[in-house]
Formats: sequence, C-alpha cells, structure tokens
Amino acid sequence: MGRGEMVVQSMVFPNQVCAEVGLYFRAEGEVYFEKERIYLLPHAKINTNTYMNLFDAGAWEKYTGVKSWKICFQIKGVGKVSLKEGEHTIAALDIQSSQMIEKQIPFTYRKDAGQFFLEVESENGVDLSAIHILAVGNREAMPVRMAMNICTYHRQKSLQRILDVIGNSAFFQKNHALYGKLLIYVVDNASEIERRPQEFVSVFHNPNTGGSGGFTRGLVEIRKTLSKTGVTHVIFMDDDVELISETLYRIYALLSLMKESYQNEVIAGRMFRADDRKVQYTAAEIWNKGDIRHIGFNVDMTMRTALGNVNNNIGAEYGGWWLCCFPMAFVKDNDPLPFFLHCDDVEYGLRHGGTPIILNGIQVWHETYEYRQSAVMAYYDYRNSLIVNALYGFGETDKEKQWQDFLQRINDIHDKGEYLLEYCIIRAFCDYRKGMRWFMKKNNAVIHGSLTKKKRAYRWTNVIRMKLAFLKEKGEMQFS
Repeated sequence: MGRGEMVVQSMVFPNQVCAEVGLYFRAEGEVYFEKERIYLLPHAKINTNTYMNLFDAGAWEKYTGVKSWKICFQIKGVGKVSLKEGEHTIAALDIQSSQMIEKQIPFTYRKDAGQFFLEVESENGVDLSAIHILAVGNREAMPVRMAMNICTYHRQKSLQRILDVIGNSAFFQKNHALYGKLLIYVVDNASEIERRPQEFVSVFHNPNTGGSGGFTRGLVEIRKTLSKTGVTHVIFMDDDVELISETLYRIYALLSLMKESYQNEVIAGRMFRADDRKVQYTAAEIWNKGDIRHIGFNVDMTMRTALGNVNNNIGAEYGGWWLCCFPMAFVKDNDPLPFFLHCDDVEYGLRHGGTPIILNGIQVWHETYEYRQSAVMAYYDYRNSLIVNALYGFGETDKEKQWQDFLQRINDIHDKGEYLLEYCIIRAFCDYRKGMRWFMKKNNAVIHGSLTKKKRAYRWTNVIRMKLAFLKEKGEMQFS
C-alpha cells in the first residue's frame, strides 16, 4: 500500500455468520472456498457482482470525493481476470503463472459508471486471494477513533460472540494500522459480567434502566475519558446481533475519507434476518407517524435485481440501534430519552435529523420484530410512539380524534379476548396523557416491574380502567 492509499473494501467470503454463497460470489463450474481463498478448477468462472463484494464507486465518490481506485489481488494459474462495470469490461489481465503473484487494476470513477466488480475465468485452474480495493490519492485520511456502546441484559453468550469477532479483528492486532482505533464500552444492566481489566474493553455494572438507560450510561462513560481517548464517533449496537469484522472496517474507512459536508451524518447499519440470512429486513427506517416503513424491506440480496439501487437511502430518517454510528459532535451533548425500551433509537435519530448513510457490506444479522412481540412490548411501542409523534409534530392534534383512535384499538383487542394486551395498551395511553413532566420524573424501572409482574388481566378490571380513563379525558392533559 503506497502513500496516500487506503483499503476501503476487502473481499468477503462465506463464513460462520452467513454461509449464503450468493451474497458473496456468483459462480459457474467447480469453485471452492477455503478461508479467504478461492480455487477455480478448469473452465470455472466467478464474479463479485454481489451485495457483499461489488464496489459502488458512485456511493464512495458521493460521500468521500475520491475518484481514483485500484483493486489488488494475489493470483496464480492460467486464466483471465477482468474488472467490469455492468456489461462493460474496464480492464482485463491474462494470467499465466505457476507461482502466486501480485496484480492490480487501477480504475477511475466516472459519472456514467457505478458499480464495479471482478470477474475471473479459469482455463487450467486459478488460485485467488488477498483481494482489496484501495482509494488512491494524496488526500490525508482524517483521524478516527470509534467507541462501541453496547447495553446488555442477561445475554452473556450472544455478547461474547460479538466480543470474540471484534477481539479477533485488526482493531486488536498490535502490528496493524487499525490497532486501538476501536474501544468497546459494555453496560451490563444485570450486573453479572466480570469486570476484569482488558485493553480497549470496559465493562460497567448498571441498574436495570432498560436499553435507553444502559446506552445513556455508556455515553456518560465515553464522555468521561474523551480528552484522553479522542473518540470521534460512537456506534450504538444491540447485544444480540451477529456481525463480521469487515463491516467495522468499512465504517472506519468511510469515516476516515468522509467529505466535510457529510461528517455530521449518521451511518446506518442494515439488518439482515437471523432466520433467513440472505434476506435484508431493512436498510434504514422511515418513521411514518409510528407505522414504520423500511428501506429495502425483506429483500433477497442474492438477487441481481436487488443491487441496482443497493445504496439508495431516499426517504430514510433514522437507523436502528442494532448498528448505528453517530458523530461525537452530536453524541457529546445528547442523551436518549428514558423510554426504557423501544423508540429510543427513533427519537434520537429524528432529533439528529439528516439522512442516514447506508452502504453495502455494513450490516448485522438480528432477530426480527415478529419474534419479540408481547403485551409488555406493546405498552412501550404504543406509549413511546405517541410521545415521539407529539414531540416532532406527527401526532394527532385533535384530542378527541386521538381518543377515538385509542378506543378503536382497544375494541379490536377486546374482541379478541386479549385482556393482558388490552390492559397494557390502556396503561400506555393513560401514561402518555400524564405529560412530559411526569414521564421525565417517573422511575421507568418501577413501571417496567409492574408490567412484567402482571401475568394476567381480566375483562371487568379493564372496563373499570377504561371508565377511569374516560373521566380523565374530561381534563385538559396534553403531552408537551
């Protein structure tokens, strides 16, 4: 790697997190993968026009201004390597070597060009490895140091899986340029993880203040040592995701080369489904008054049709905290609202404003919403959605109309005989109507405890609660 050059993207191979070959390569004939190496038998063919491994020069130029690139690789055998953009061949190399040799292909962004990929054709067998794309130029990379903010609660096994991936990454290899560029802050709301000294990893025991309280504690600890650590960006991440280290490398490279006009923007990590790992559940979010819409919802990313606008973020308003990177300039003065659970990422993202940046290869795998539904979660979803809408002018300003919408929701639940869910929705609405002052002062752990302890509810007690709610509606309470 020469002066003024930086690796921005490395080839990703099928792995333990996701073995779906179609996310990484398109192959014809006999092709084998061994760790980070590709073997093509005679007359086999492979290309990287895939979600993980295509290079979207248009997106990188938009956010970084870099126009000159090169793809580097090691290869031996007899065959042909081509750099392609769509149906066009940008450059081609004939390979005839019995020894592993290093090759590179320079290329330049053009307005009419977009996504580049590598195509390899084997004549008598090809062995290919160490494939990287580098930004080329004299521009100095900006100093970047990321802090990962993770809140956890009784999920030591999944958390350890995350820490193992990060611990084996270049950020923890002493001789690597990325060494020490990522700090990990784990806030343990269950206070059960051993707090032993670890380089670049800090664990903090915390009362069970929910996700929002845990993430806030993480921010407090990050700020305490800011003058010493020089953290420039904070990554919010759930404790039960699965990820690959290349995701963090691409975030780091993007931040290092970012244009000044984008330096205050958020980078949103995509969510892929844990139950069908080739499927993107969402790339970024649109609030839509609480009826959330997902950019690129439930798309099979092995399909060629998914790649045409793979980095299109039109309409996106925020990124979920399964993986979302914020600039320290915003984080140092902003705490999440004490929602306990759900919608803290929504409100924080809307408060930040702007349009989150999305890029292929920056994602996690995560359990989707339908596996997390419960009456208690419904309380937070409904209450917190009402609060967000009120704060940002999306809510129903007509109190009577809002009341009628609530009644319709309750009637639908009541007819199904779901009395515990009905109870939680009634409480959510009544708590919302108590106003911002009550909400900010109330101990959310107490609320959560009362909800989780309630194992059943009865039709007649809900009727009483509804009558009380109706009487309170005669007042002039408003969330403001």
